[in-house]
Amino acid sequence: MNRFLAASGLWAVMAGAALAQGSGAPEDLPTQEQAAALREIIVLMEDEAASLRSQIDAMRAELAAGQAQAEPAGETEARLAALSDELDAARAEARAAEEWAASINQMLSQRTEELRAAQATAASPAATAEQRQAAEAHAQELAVQLESARADAASAEQWLATAQAALAAREDALGSAEEGATAARAGAPAAAGEELEALNARLAEADAALKESEAEKAALTSRVEAMEQELAALRDSGAKENEAALADAEARLAEADTARQEAETARAGLASQLETVQQELAGLREAQATASEDQAALADAEARLAEADTARQEAETARADLASQLETVQQELTASREAEATAGEDQAALADAEARLAEADTARLAAEAGRADLAAQLEAVQQELTALRESEANAGEDPAALADAQARLAEAKAARQEAEAARDGLASQLEAVQQELTAQREAEARRGEEEAALADAEAQLAEMRQQTADSEARLADLGQQRGELEQQIAALRETLGATQQQAADLTAQHGAAEEALAALDARRVEAEAALNRTQQQTADLAAQRDAAEDEIAALDERRSEAEAALSQTQQAEADLRQGLEEATTRETAATAAAEEAERRRDEAVQASTAAQDRLATTQAALAEAEAQLQQMAASRGALEQEIAGLTAQKQELAPAPAGQPVAAAPAAETPPGRWTAQQIEAALASAPALGTGPERAELQRRLTEGECAPEALRAAYGQINRQSLLALVVELGPCN
Repeated sequence: MNRFLAASGLWAVMAGAALAQGSGAPEDLPTQEQAAALREIIVLMEDEAASLRSQIDAMRAELAAGQAQAEPAGETEARLAALSDELDAARAEARAAEEWAASINQMLSQRTEELRAAQATAASPAATAEQRQAAEAHAQELAVQLESARADAASAEQWLATAQAALAAREDALGSAEEGATAARAGAPAAAGEELEALNARLAEADAALKESEAEKAALTSRVEAMEQELAALRDSGAKENEAALADAEARLAEADTARQEAETARAGLASQLETVQQELAGLREAQATASEDQAALADAEARLAEADTARQEAETARADLASQLETVQQELTASREAEATAGEDQAALADAEARLAEADTARLAAEAGRADLAAQLEAVQQELTALRESEANAGEDPAALADAQARLAEAKAARQEAEAARDGLASQLEAVQQELTAQREAEARRGEEEAALADAEAQLAEMRQQTADSEARLADLGQQRGELEQQIAALRETLGATQQQAADLTAQHGAAEEALAALDARRVEAEAALNRTQQQTADLAAQRDAAEDEIAALDERRSEAEAALSQTQQAEADLRQGLEEATTRETAATAAAEEAERRRDEAVQASTAAQDRLATTQAALAEAEAQLQQMAASRGALEQEIAGLTAQKQELAPAPAGQPVAAAPAAETPPGRWTAQQIEAALASAPALGTGPERAELQRRLTEGECAPEALRAAYGQINRQSLLALVVELGPCN
């Protein structure tokens, strides 16, 4: 155990040396020699774990022997004290392993910082091409080593956790063993069976933990080999990986900047979207509060649709009018061109038209004066008619006034008829005068505009065509507006039914938008932090560039130290093997002590019949314990044979009754069969590792004759297989 502590101390010293090297030269990298040294350390740790397991098995054997044999209190206390000392040594070993794992983690942290510094050097604009290439190579190598070292550290931590769990289980087993020893000293043999079952379960757990530790060892070894291969491949890769790493670093920097800009843009977009959503939410809330306004809007839209339809019809009518006007203008243009050829004929018509125009003006003035008089007369008649109607309403009160009103009404009607007749005559005269006046004006206009008629007609023709095109465009717009209005009506109808749902949805969207805005703020902060880190790495690259120049010398120095550590590890391995031999010697001594204790117990059993009953119970418990303790198998068989011989001698030496001769001791008879052939067949079928040879047949014969499972298994195979014995005891039960 002292050697184990020395080996643990050696590990701690090696880890401390590695840590000191890492703190003194932060740019150092683990070489192949150091990786091999670490692998040797792992192998030594596994060997020590195996040795520790054998020692714990020996402890369990000693503890079980002490419980079954009910040894004196002084010897039990001394053995428990020895077990406690060994457990303390195991704890010290676990602490040393923890320190080693901590040193490995610290080295990993240093490698991580070196990798970041190398990346910053590669991205520095002040670095030369050679420096960038060297820094990128260094960074790439650091990245590969860092990944491998992280994997190794994770495996080591997992193995350490497994070892700690196993150690805790062993501590629990020791506590249970102490309780079992106390119960055994109190004389409770039945508790020994329960304690044995608990020890079996703990032993299975320890075996499982050991298997996991071995698997972790294999995985760690493979990872170390992979790390060596990756280091070799890294050294052979050359400048291509350096250029790729530099491009990758620049791309990551650009991606970080782009991500920051995108985050800011997305944040601004979400802010605007949030504001829009809030405005829409407010509008929908107002629409929800004034749902009746939607009905009015629907009616207004329908009215607008009707107006649009009417406007479309009017536009079509105007288009037809414009077409007719265009045709008229073309005809007038043709007539004007013809009038140019016959200008001499128009001179006489022009003079006559001027005379008729003067007459028409005089008649027009007279007609207008007559129309004004008629209008005044008509207004007076209407006033009289209103007064007559009021008088007629009061006719019941004044018959004379009624007669007078009726007379006045008749006069008014006659005057109105005369006025209407005069108005009709004047209207016809006025219409004739207006027609004649219009004809005269047209003649005068033709006379004054004959020279400019052609240009005006062409301009009017162009204007008419433009108006026609405008009318068609307006007609198309009106049709489109009609379709849009119909769609708006349908949308308003749908909106009127879905206002409540939209309000709820917009409320949820408002909350989601706020959450998204908060998330974008967080992303913006992260992007800014990433940008700051990138800038810091760029600043640190200058310092890393100087450190990379000392890498070769540091690697050579570490290689020498690794060789020295390897020699120390080999010496520690020799010490561990010597410790294993000492543990084997202690196990032999414990076995001899157990045999001596059983001999003393057998002598005590021969003292009384009660001791014989206790001996039978203890034998059954020991038979079950032998399934877990193969180290006690040979001595167990010898002791049981000795017990049987002593029992036979006691029967032979017992005094015979008076008057009867002493008969010779009968030959030992085989006890009658305890189990049926079917039970034995089932037990043999369920037991593993029995084979199909003559040993199996011998075992079946002995079980059929009634021998207990431990004795029959030992006699048939020469040893006891733990799994086979457990299966037989489960199927057949213990011997009583």
